[in-house]
Amino acid sequence: MELLWILDLGRLELSFAPFEFNPINSVNLFGFNISRAPRSDASTVQRSFSPTSADWLAGRDLDYQGAVMTNAYEQVVWVYRAINVLAEQIANIPFLFSTGERGRENLITSGPLLDFYARPHPQINRFQYWELRLIWLMLRGECFRIPIYEDALIPGPDPNRIGRGETGTRRKLKRILILDPAHFYHLVEDHKLVGWRYTGLGPRAPLASQVFLPEEVWFEKLPNPFDFWRGLPPLYAAATAARTDFAASAFMRGIIENNADRGVIVRTEKPMAPEQEEQVFAALRARKRRAGMADKPVLLSGVTEVIKPELSSGDLQFLENRKFSRAEICAAFGVPEEILTATDHAKYDVMQGARQNFIENRVAPLCGRLEAEEDVVVKAIEPKAVGWFDLDSLPIMQQARRNRLVTAKTGFDMGVPFNELNRLLDLGFKRLPWGDAGYLAGNLQKVGESPTKDSPLSTVRGPLSEADPIDRALSFLERTVPAEPSAPEPESGAPLKSEARRLRRFFFEQRGRVLKRLAEARRSADSPVRALELDVVLDAAGEREKLRSMLASLDSPKAEELNQTHLNALRNSLADGMEQGETSEPLAARVRAVYNRQSHH
Repeated sequence: MELLWILDLGRLELSFAPFEFNPINSVNLFGFNISRAPRSDASTVQRSFSPTSADWLAGRDLDYQGAVMTNAYEQVVWVYRAINVLAEQIANIPFLFSTGERGRENLITSGPLLDFYARPHPQINRFQYWELRLIWLMLRGECFRIPIYEDALIPGPDPNRIGRGETGTRRKLKRILILDPAHFYHLVEDHKLVGWRYTGLGPRAPLASQVFLPEEVWFEKLPNPFDFWRGLPPLYAAATAARTDFAASAFMRGIIENNADRGVIVRTEKPMAPEQEEQVFAALRARKRRAGMADKPVLLSGVTEVIKPELSSGDLQFLENRKFSRAEICAAFGVPEEILTATDHAKYDVMQGARQNFIENRVAPLCGRLEAEEDVVVKAIEPKAVGWFDLDSLPIMQQARRNRLVTAKTGFDMGVPFNELNRLLDLGFKRLPWGDAGYLAGNLQKVGESPTKDSPLSTVRGPLSEADPIDRALSFLERTVPAEPSAPEPESGAPLKSEARRLRRFFFEQRGRVLKRLAEARRSADSPVRALELDVVLDAAGEREKLRSMLASLDSPKAEELNQTHLNALRNSLADGMEQGETSEPLAARVRAVYNRQSHH
């Protein structure tokens, strides 16, 4: 029986054998047999160069891995554009300051607040301040701002202790420094944030490496359900689409730089000698020296076939795939493709709707988030002031407000109080003393009833109807007509009814004369009727003479006032149409509309 202990030290075996043991290349020392075992073929280690190094030493072309995406913001155009669209849009919205309640606030137009935000940092202006905020939120999901104060103390509460009931003195804010969130690390002890460790990048960094207390850092983040302390950027969701688009772009670049040539395949029936392989490779390299140059002819001896791979239909689908990648990137950042001016056949109304949707559903929520975070900065300068983005100053939001005003007018005509419409539709008006009452037009009556002197038809209700000259004229006309007499009118009252009928007939004939003169004036000119021709179209003097001859027994001043009211309404309506460049048909429709109101009553 043989007892053997072996200690493997790099194939150095140490064994103890009580029996005689004398292998080759062994030494017996103090009863221990030390021997060097030969290496087996399986354990033989051969040292060699890497394929890239071997190719370089042999003078062959190096096998590059191609471009690698390291920063999507710098290397993918859609990521860059989507982030900058958000940043530029918010940076160009006026950021206003005010004191008092919202709706009754007093704007701050001068003072330290405006001076500070004009240049928050010596290297940052007011536009770059908001742009950097948005860029870091989109790239990292968080933004770190370091406030730098002056040594002097000024009266007022400390903004970092707002809500704790502490008053006294505070330091004056001097500037704000926006730093890269990647250089910050959160320090947590006992489940509480105790500080931030900032690591600067040498002497060229804007701030030296140090540790900040939580109240010394103004930190804002996007919601992150996976990390309580840090934010989740939209770029994480768009990372796969960004890498796909970058790979497709690199593929297209390689195709263009190589003249759409994917190389050649040399197939031979018999193996070639190394010298012949080098000769073939040298000939192929000489054929294509650089992109953009015509390929040279090549002659290969002893080669059976040269195969040139062509682009397949699947390879050419990368253009369509880039469109899908672009759509995914835009969806991740919440920016419509129409905003990036990247659509091929986008119509104006579609782009207009996309812009309004972008402002209302993407820009406005971001502005609200920034306003909440910016409150600490505003109160550090002016404790009683608030800062807010004036979204209503944007042209597209003004158009949306005009549309809401049209809706409000419809509701107001139905009797809805103005203050209620102002609250529901957010019209932006101040509360009016008379706005809690509802108003109806004075020309409404119950179905099946005829108008009487005491009916609402003869009474104008509401300030808007009182200001309408046509309504006042029609009220006078209704007062001249008795309400369904049950007995024959007395001799003195009989002419009133007949003259009222003649008055209606006069206005009917007057409409025909005005339309005829309007058509003649239009035929005599190549352009819409000029303002100087309105006197010819209306012929106020001639209409006055016709009225006097037709209604000799009617009260002349009142009849002439009614006639003049119609002529003034016609003049104003036609003048508005001419300012808008309307032709004869729309102008004639305006004339009919004025007289249709009279016939309706």
